[in-house]
Amino acid sequence: MKLWKNLLGPWKWGMIFGALLIAQMCFSQEEKAQYYHLKAPDGIEIRALYKGNQNQKRILLLMFHQADSSLGEFSDLFSKFNQLGFNCLAVDLRSGKNTNGIDNQTHLNALKANLSTSYLDAFQDMEAGLKWAKQQVGKGRIFIIGSSFSASLSLRLAAEFPAFVDGLVLFSPGEYFFRLGKSAQYIQKFASKIKVPTLILSKKDEKRNWANIFEAIPTEYRHSFLPKIHIGQHGAKSLWKIYPESREYWNALTIFLTKLK
Repeated sequence: MKLWKNLLGPWKWGMIFGALLIAQMCFSQEEKAQYYHLKAPDGIEIRALYKGNQNQKRILLLMFHQADSSLGEFSDLFSKFNQLGFNCLAVDLRSGKNTNGIDNQTHLNALKANLSTSYLDAFQDMEAGLKWAKQQVGKGRIFIIGSSFSASLSLRLAAEFPAFVDGLVLFSPGEYFFRLGKSAQYIQKFASKIKVPTLILSKKDEKRNWANIFEAIPTEYRHSFLPKIHIGQHGAKSLWKIYPESREYWNALTIFLTKLK
Protein backbone atom coordinates (compact mmCIF):
# COMPACT_ATOMS: atom_id res chain seq x y z
CA MET A 1 0.00 0.00 0.00
CA LYS A 2 2.88 2.39 0.82
CA LEU A 3 4.51 1.59 -2.51
CA TRP A 4 1.26 2.40 -4.29
CA LYS A 5 0.99 5.74 -2.46
CA ASN A 6 4.59 6.60 -3.34
CA LEU A 7 4.03 5.88 -7.01
CA LEU A 8 0.86 7.94 -7.06
CA GLY A 9 1.61 11.09 -5.11
CA PRO A 10 -0.91 13.91 -4.70
CA TRP A 11 0.01 15.54 -8.01
CA LYS A 12 -0.40 12.27 -9.89
CA TRP A 13 -3.81 11.73 -8.33
CA GLY A 14 -4.72 15.22 -9.52
CA MET A 15 -3.69 14.33 -13.07
CA ILE A 16 -5.79 11.17 -12.99
CA PHE A 17 -8.89 12.94 -11.70
CA GLY A 18 -8.35 15.69 -14.28
CA ALA A 19 -8.15 13.15 -17.08
CA LEU A 20 -11.30 11.44 -15.85
CA LEU A 21 -13.11 14.77 -15.72
CA ILE A 22 -12.09 15.62 -19.29
CA ALA A 23 -13.17 12.17 -20.50
CA GLN A 24 -16.52 12.61 -18.77
CA MET A 25 -17.00 16.03 -20.38
CA CYS A 26 -16.22 14.64 -23.83
CA PHE A 27 -18.60 11.72 -23.33
CA SER A 28 -21.36 14.03 -22.14
CA GLN A 29 -21.08 16.04 -25.37
CA GLU A 30 -21.69 12.99 -27.55
CA GLU A 31 -25.09 13.32 -29.14
CA LYS A 32 -27.61 10.51 -29.06
CA ALA A 33 -28.80 9.14 -32.38
CA GLN A 34 -31.83 11.15 -33.43
CA TYR A 35 -34.41 10.72 -36.18
CA TYR A 36 -35.40 13.64 -38.40
CA HIS A 37 -38.25 13.85 -40.88
CA LEU A 38 -37.67 15.74 -44.12
CA LYS A 39 -39.92 16.48 -47.09
CA ALA A 40 -39.32 15.32 -50.66
CA PRO A 41 -40.36 17.63 -53.53
CA ASP A 42 -43.46 15.46 -54.10
CA GLY A 43 -44.45 15.80 -50.44
CA ILE A 44 -43.41 12.36 -49.20
CA GLU A 45 -41.94 12.33 -45.70
CA ILE A 46 -38.33 11.16 -45.67
CA ARG A 47 -36.80 9.66 -42.55
CA ALA A 48 -33.16 10.32 -41.66
CA LEU A 49 -30.99 9.31 -38.71
CA TYR A 50 -28.31 11.62 -37.29
CA LYS A 51 -25.51 11.00 -34.81
CA GLY A 52 -22.58 13.27 -34.07
CA ASN A 53 -20.47 14.95 -31.41
CA GLN A 54 -20.55 18.58 -30.31
CA ASN A 55 -16.74 18.66 -30.17
CA GLN A 56 -16.39 17.80 -33.84
CA LYS A 57 -15.99 20.34 -36.59
CA ARG A 58 -18.93 20.95 -38.87
CA ILE A 59 -18.11 18.04 -41.15
CA LEU A 60 -20.96 15.75 -42.14
CA LEU A 61 -21.07 12.37 -43.82
CA LEU A 62 -24.33 12.14 -45.75
CA MET A 63 -25.12 8.46 -46.31
CA PHE A 64 -27.34 6.80 -48.91
CA HIS A 65 -28.05 3.04 -48.91
CA GLN A 66 -28.30 0.46 -51.70
CA ALA A 67 -31.38 -1.18 -53.23
CA ASP A 68 -33.76 -3.16 -50.99
CA SER A 69 -32.06 -1.57 -47.99
CA SER A 70 -32.60 1.17 -45.41
CA LEU A 71 -30.59 3.58 -43.28
CA GLY A 72 -29.91 0.50 -41.16
CA GLU A 73 -27.11 -0.23 -43.62
CA PHE A 74 -25.09 2.42 -41.76
CA SER A 75 -26.47 2.24 -38.22
CA ASP A 76 -23.59 0.12 -36.88
CA LEU A 77 -20.99 2.33 -38.59
CA PHE A 78 -21.92 5.63 -36.94
CA SER A 79 -19.72 5.24 -33.87
CA LYS A 80 -16.60 4.52 -35.89
CA PHE A 81 -17.19 7.48 -38.18
CA ASN A 82 -17.79 9.66 -35.11
CA GLN A 83 -14.47 8.51 -33.68
CA LEU A 84 -12.79 9.56 -36.93
CA GLY A 85 -14.21 13.05 -36.42
CA PHE A 86 -17.29 12.99 -38.64
CA ASN A 87 -20.94 13.61 -37.86
CA CYS A 88 -23.32 11.27 -39.71
CA LEU A 89 -26.70 11.55 -41.38
CA ALA A 90 -28.17 8.42 -43.02
CA VAL A 91 -31.28 8.77 -45.18
CA ASP A 92 -34.04 6.28 -46.00
CA LEU A 93 -34.58 6.40 -49.76
CA ARG A 94 -37.90 5.27 -51.20
CA SER A 95 -36.17 2.61 -53.28
CA GLY A 96 -35.47 0.22 -50.40
CA LYS A 97 -36.90 -2.18 -47.85
CA ASN A 98 -35.08 -3.36 -44.71
CA THR A 99 -31.56 -3.80 -43.31
CA ASN A 100 -30.34 -4.85 -39.87
CA GLY A 101 -33.91 -5.04 -38.62
CA ILE A 102 -34.67 -1.42 -39.58
CA ASP A 103 -37.56 -0.92 -42.01
CA ASN A 104 -37.30 1.76 -44.65
CA GLN A 105 -39.93 4.29 -43.57
CA THR A 106 -39.60 6.47 -46.67
CA HIS A 107 -40.33 3.42 -48.83
CA LEU A 108 -43.43 2.64 -46.77
CA ASN A 109 -44.59 6.26 -47.03
CA ALA A 110 -44.24 6.17 -50.82
CA LEU A 111 -46.19 2.91 -51.05
CA LYS A 112 -49.02 4.39 -48.98
CA ALA A 113 -49.18 7.30 -51.40
CA ASN A 114 -49.20 4.90 -54.40
CA LEU A 115 -46.00 6.46 -55.76
CA SER A 116 -43.26 4.73 -57.72
CA THR A 117 -40.19 3.61 -55.78
CA SER A 118 -37.68 3.13 -58.60
CA TYR A 119 -34.01 4.07 -58.36
CA LEU A 120 -34.60 7.31 -60.23
CA ASP A 121 -37.59 8.22 -58.05
CA ALA A 122 -35.25 8.06 -55.05
CA PHE A 123 -33.08 10.87 -56.43
CA GLN A 124 -35.49 13.48 -55.09
CA ASP A 125 -35.03 11.98 -51.61
CA MET A 126 -31.26 12.35 -51.99
CA GLU A 127 -31.68 15.94 -53.17
CA ALA A 128 -33.89 16.75 -50.17
CA GLY A 129 -31.37 15.13 -47.82
CA LEU A 130 -28.50 17.15 -49.28
CA LYS A 131 -30.36 20.47 -49.08
CA TRP A 132 -31.45 19.80 -45.50
CA ALA A 133 -27.91 18.79 -44.53
CA LYS A 134 -26.51 21.98 -46.07
CA GLN A 135 -28.87 24.06 -43.97
CA GLN A 136 -27.57 22.33 -40.85
CA VAL A 137 -23.84 22.61 -41.52
CA GLY A 138 -23.91 26.12 -42.97
CA LYS A 139 -20.35 26.89 -44.03
CA GLY A 140 -19.29 23.39 -42.96
CA ARG A 141 -18.46 20.59 -45.38
CA ILE A 142 -20.48 17.63 -46.64
CA PHE A 143 -19.03 14.35 -47.88
CA ILE A 144 -21.43 11.90 -49.48
CA ILE A 145 -21.26 8.12 -49.07
CA GLY A 146 -23.30 6.24 -51.67
CA SER A 147 -23.97 2.53 -51.97
CA SER A 148 -24.70 0.79 -55.30
CA PHE A 149 -27.46 2.67 -57.19
CA SER A 150 -27.21 5.61 -54.77
CA ALA A 151 -23.45 5.75 -55.34
CA SER A 152 -24.18 6.33 -59.02
CA LEU A 153 -26.84 8.95 -58.29
CA SER A 154 -24.44 10.65 -55.87
CA LEU A 155 -22.39 11.60 -58.92
CA ARG A 156 -25.48 13.23 -60.40
CA LEU A 157 -26.14 14.97 -57.08
CA ALA A 158 -22.60 16.35 -56.89
CA ALA A 159 -22.74 17.46 -60.54
CA GLU A 160 -26.04 19.30 -60.09
CA PHE A 161 -25.20 20.82 -56.68
CA PRO A 162 -21.44 21.40 -56.81
CA ALA A 163 -21.53 24.10 -54.11
CA PHE A 164 -23.03 21.64 -51.61
CA VAL A 165 -20.68 18.65 -51.96
CA ASP A 166 -17.03 18.53 -50.87
CA GLY A 167 -16.19 14.87 -51.46
CA LEU A 168 -17.60 11.54 -52.64
CA VAL A 169 -17.18 7.97 -51.38
CA LEU A 170 -18.86 5.58 -53.81
CA PHE A 171 -19.35 1.88 -53.06
CA SER A 172 -20.07 -0.25 -56.15
CA PRO A 173 -21.44 2.38 -58.56
CA GLY A 174 -22.52 1.43 -62.06
CA GLU A 175 -24.82 2.24 -64.98
CA TYR A 176 -27.89 0.71 -63.34
CA PHE A 177 -30.57 2.77 -65.09
CA PHE A 178 -30.85 1.47 -68.66
CA ARG A 179 -33.95 -0.52 -67.72
CA LEU A 180 -35.49 2.79 -66.66
CA GLY A 181 -34.96 4.31 -70.09
CA LYS A 182 -31.53 5.81 -69.53
CA SER A 183 -28.52 5.26 -71.77
CA ALA A 184 -25.53 3.11 -70.87
CA GLN A 185 -23.56 6.35 -70.40
CA TYR A 186 -26.11 8.09 -68.17
CA ILE A 187 -23.87 8.33 -65.10
CA GLN A 188 -20.71 8.97 -67.12
CA LYS A 189 -21.95 12.38 -68.21
CA PHE A 190 -22.35 13.42 -64.58
CA ALA A 191 -19.01 11.92 -63.64
CA SER A 192 -17.28 14.14 -66.18
CA LYS A 193 -18.51 17.21 -64.26
CA ILE A 194 -17.14 16.18 -60.87
CA LYS A 195 -14.75 18.63 -59.24
CA VAL A 196 -14.29 17.14 -55.77
CA PRO A 197 -12.13 14.25 -54.47
CA THR A 198 -13.89 10.98 -55.28
CA LEU A 199 -13.11 7.47 -54.04
CA ILE A 200 -14.68 4.40 -55.68
CA LEU A 201 -14.59 1.09 -53.78
CA SER A 202 -16.11 -2.26 -54.75
CA LYS A 203 -15.74 -6.01 -54.99
CA LYS A 204 -12.86 -7.21 -57.13
CA ASP A 205 -15.17 -8.49 -59.87
CA GLU A 206 -17.21 -5.28 -60.02
CA LYS A 207 -14.56 -3.03 -61.53
CA ARG A 208 -16.01 -3.55 -65.00
CA ASN A 209 -19.24 -1.95 -63.75
CA TRP A 210 -17.59 1.37 -62.93
CA ALA A 211 -14.43 1.48 -65.07
CA ASN A 212 -15.93 3.86 -67.65
CA ILE A 213 -17.46 6.03 -64.93
CA PHE A 214 -14.08 6.25 -63.22
CA GLU A 215 -12.37 7.25 -66.46
CA ALA A 216 -14.93 10.02 -66.97
CA ILE A 217 -14.05 11.66 -63.65
CA PRO A 218 -11.28 14.25 -64.11
CA THR A 219 -7.91 12.66 -63.29
CA GLU A 220 -7.03 14.98 -60.41
CA TYR A 221 -10.16 14.01 -58.46
CA ARG A 222 -10.47 10.25 -58.95
CA HIS A 223 -9.25 7.49 -56.63
CA SER A 224 -10.18 3.80 -56.41
CA PHE A 225 -9.74 0.80 -54.14
CA LEU A 226 -10.17 -2.97 -54.55
CA PRO A 227 -9.45 -5.46 -51.75
CA LYS A 228 -6.27 -7.50 -52.13
CA ILE A 229 -7.02 -10.48 -49.89
CA HIS A 230 -10.75 -11.18 -50.33
CA ILE A 231 -13.31 -10.69 -53.08
CA GLY A 232 -15.24 -8.10 -51.09
CA GLN A 233 -18.91 -7.19 -50.73
CA HIS A 234 -21.34 -5.22 -52.84
CA GLY A 235 -21.99 -1.69 -51.61
CA ALA A 236 -21.28 -0.18 -48.21
CA LYS A 237 -21.75 -3.58 -46.58
CA SER A 238 -18.02 -3.88 -47.25
CA LEU A 239 -17.53 -1.93 -44.01
CA TRP A 240 -19.51 -4.33 -41.83
CA LYS A 241 -17.24 -5.96 -39.28
CA ILE A 242 -18.74 -9.41 -39.90
CA TYR A 243 -16.79 -9.51 -43.16
CA PRO A 244 -13.04 -10.23 -42.92
CA GLU A 245 -12.20 -7.77 -45.69
CA SER A 246 -13.82 -4.86 -43.84
CA ARG A 247 -10.46 -3.89 -42.33
CA GLU A 248 -9.01 -3.34 -45.82
CA TYR A 249 -11.90 -1.09 -46.78
CA TRP A 250 -11.75 0.85 -43.52
CA ASN A 251 -8.01 1.47 -43.96
CA ALA A 252 -8.49 2.83 -47.47
CA LEU A 253 -11.49 4.92 -46.45
CA THR A 254 -9.78 6.33 -43.35
CA ILE A 255 -6.77 7.48 -45.39
CA PHE A 256 -9.04 9.15 -47.95
CA LEU A 257 -11.28 10.90 -45.41
CA THR A 258 -8.37 12.02 -43.23
CA LYS A 259 -6.84 13.81 -46.20
CA LEU A 260 -10.13 15.57 -46.85
CA LYS A 261 -10.36 16.88 -43.30
